Amino acid sequence: MKSGALIGMLVVGVVLAGCGSSAATYQVSGTALATPGCPVERPGEECPPIPVVAPIVFLNGDNEVARTTSDADGSFTISLAAGSYSVEVQAPGGMPSCPTTPLTVSSGPVTIAIECDSGIR
Repeated sequence: MKSGALIGMLVVGVVLAGCGSSAATYQVSGTALATPGCPVERPGEECPPIPVVAPIVFLNGDNEVARTTSDADGSFTISLAAGSYSVEVQAPGGMPSCPTTPLTVSSGPVTIAIECDSGIR
């Protein structure tokens, strides 16, 4: 009787161990930068883009699947499962204006550059 119970527990343990799924994730890194960075750009003068510090949201359809926040230099890093996503920058007050950017993660690290409009004219 004891060996039957032991075998039953082993079978249940093996079945339960197979139920856990851990999908592979891949590193997504990127930057959110706004241009123009100066009200007037003159030839020969450097006018670097403005880093966008804001929540970065990753959507699959209408469902939010992940969220991070860009650093002071506009950079961000997150791990995502393979799939297709829409990336939204939720800039405070809606400025700068950043487009929804498509992203495909398949089998390795991905880098994305989000180019926003600073609104400076």
